Order: sequence, then structure tokens, then C-alpha cells
Amino acid sequence: QKLDMSVKDSSRLRETVVALKDNLRTAEGAVKERMAEQQKEIAGLRESRDALQQELKAAQLRIQSSGQEKETLQQQVRAANEEAGKKQAALEDRLAAADTQLKAVIAEREQMAARLRKTEEAEIKDRPGTVLPGEERRAELKTDTEKQAYASGVAFSRNITQLLGIHQDLGLKLPTALMLAGLNDGINNTLLLDEQTLRDSYRTVASRLASLEKEKYDAGLKQLEKITAKATVLKRNQTLFFVQNRKGAGRIAGGDSVVFDLTESVVNGKVLRSEKGVNAVINDSLPYMVQQALTLAGRGGEITVYSMVSDVYSPGNIPEGLYPYSLLKYNFKVSA
Repeated sequence: QKLDMSVKDSSRLRETVVALKDNLRTAEGAVKERMAEQQKEIAGLRESRDALQQELKAAQLRIQSSGQEKETLQQQVRAANEEAGKKQAALEDRLAAADTQLKAVIAEREQMAARLRKTEEAEIKDRPGTVLPGEERRAELKTDTEKQAYASGVAFSRNITQLLGIHQDLGLKLPTALMLAGLNDGINNTLLLDEQTLRDSYRTVASRLASLEKEKYDAGLKQLEKITAKATVLKRNQTLFFVQNRKGAGRIAGGDSVVFDLTESVVNGKVLRSEKGVNAVINDSLPYMVQQALTLAGRGGEITVYSMVSDVYSPGNIPEGLYPYSLLKYNFKVSA
């Protein structure tokens, strides 16, 4: 009986051992599977770690490279600024040198001009009748030569002033300063234009003036014809109209002495002069207009003469404010 119990116990033990071995194998298999999974997870984590480390290194390289590029750019900017500063300093030095040279040239030119003026003055000072600029006032115009020189200058200036007035009245606007500069350069023979250009330019101006003056003359003539259209015109000579106001009782011939009153005025304008009791002898020494007016009027007669300024006055003697094409009226009252 004991032997049977031993056999049974041995059998149960073997079964238990087998079961334990099976359980062990099962457990080992599970452990191995779990270890494999863990190793796989670890490998994945290592890969992730390596990838992150690579990204970190790349980022660090980029940061380092960016810093180097920035430093390189900064160095280039500093170098460019330094180069620009050097070029600017060199340019300023050159400009300063050029300015100094220019001032020296101007000073030298002024000295040469002063020496030239003194030389010219010394050369012409002893010429008979010579009056240097400004000396006419210092000399107080004591001599006839000084007075004549001064009067000639005034007459010349009035001609220029009259010419400028005509330009303005005609609407021809030329810079006065340049006209005076041309006058000065012409006198000193320091011309800025060659002869051909001078001739062409002046021809252009003269042509414009002639055209504008013709328009004024034509308009003035039409106005005179309109004024005298219904009057008794005894005689007409181009732009001279002799209009009878009152017929004279006695004839006036060459060599006769006459007394008359004269009024000169601008047509539709102011009176320029009025003279009474003027004595005259009819001869060729009288101005044409006066001789014709007195002869046509007769003794006790009255006549009005319409004309243009250019019929009566020479260019240098035209009254201020009038022009060659301005219209004038002369009233003659002859004593009986």
C-alpha cells in the first residue's frame, strides 16, 4: 500500500513538474516576446533620439552658419563704409583743391584786369578830348569838350531809352540787361557771338520790329483818314492832312511876314505846347508843315494839320511818351 502511494505521488510530482515546465516555457516565451517588444521600442527610441540629435546638430550648424553669414555681411558693410568714407574724403580734398585753384585763377584774372584797365587808362588819358568813365563828374564839366562829351552821352542814352520804349509799346519784350550788355560788349569789342550769328539775330529782331511798326502805322493812317473823312481837306501828303477850319480873307505868298497862334497836341490827348503871336517869314527855312499850313490858311484863316510824330520830329527829338507812329494835331490861327 505504501508502495502504491509512492508511485502515485511520484506520478503527481512528475505531472506537476511537467506542468511547471510548461508554465515556465510559456512564461519564458511571454518574457521573450515582451523583451523583443521592448527592444524594438528601445530601437525606435534610439532612432528617434538619433534623428533628434541630427536635427539638433543641423540646427546648431545653421545657427552657426547664420552667425557667420551675419558677421561676414557686417564685415562687408564695414568695409564698404570705410571705402566710401575714404572716397568721400578724397573727393572733398579734390573739391577743396579745385576751389582753391579756382579762387587763385579768379584773383589772378582780377589782378590782370585791373592792370589792363590801368594800362588802357594810361594809354588813352592824354588823348585830346578824351573823357574816361566817371571823370566827367569829377571834372565838373568845366570845359567845352567835357560838356560836349557829356551831352553826346546823354543824347545817346536817350536814343536807347526811346528805343526801349518803342519795343515795349510794340509788345516786343527783350531783356534790357542783355541789350545793355551787348552795348557794352560792342563798345569794348568783347563780343559773345560771332559776326554771322550777330547779323542773323539782329535781322530777326529788325524784321519783327518792322512788322509791328507797320501795323501801328497802318492803324494810325486809318484813324487819320477816319478823323478827316467829313472835313475839308485842302491838301494831303501821305500822312499829313491839312484841314480847313476857317478860310482866310487874304493870300499869303513867299516872302510875306505873318503872325499866328500855334497849338500842338496829341490826337485825343494832352496839349504839348501852345504859343501865341509867333512871327515868321514865309520861305524855305520854315519847316515844310508850317510853311504849307500858313500858305493854305491865308490871312485871318485857321487850319488844322493832322500828322504822325515821324512827320515832324527826328528820331532823337521825339517827346517823351510818344512814338514815331503816334498821332499829332497842329492848330494854326493866322492873324489878318
